[in-house]
Amino acid sequence: MTPEDRVLDHYENPYHRHTPEKSLLDFFPFIGESSNDCGDRIRWHGRYREVKPYRMIGIWWEGEGCCFSQAAASMLAEHCEAKRLYEVKAFTQDDMLSLFGVDVEPGRVECVMVAYRALMKALENHDD
Repeated sequence: MTPEDRVLDHYENPYHRHTPEKSLLDFFPFIGESSNDCGDRIRWHGRYREVKPYRMIGIWWEGEGCCFSQAAASMLAEHCEAKRLYEVKAFTQDDMLSLFGVDVEPGRVECVMVAYRALMKALENHDD
């Protein structure tokens, strides 16, 4: 599968794109949202295991926007699932562009980054 095909696959068959049932978010939840000037919007919902080292045990997203923003959210959800919280928080913008795997024009980088920014915002007040 080419990187371009992978982007389209994540856009057409997004990973964990839905709002979870409230009962899944009762313990150690996080939530965060971000948008950009293009109108892309991503909102994360998730929870992590309640003993250290904290580990993601559920991550979901919802949003709207272009193929790049929606595919990036899907890729990020798949990448972060079951990772330790400190591993996710150490993930950088450069890591996000590498994960996306397709060279992105400068004007479209914000489309890819909206999911990343929303997730980092969701986790900023949570300990590792």
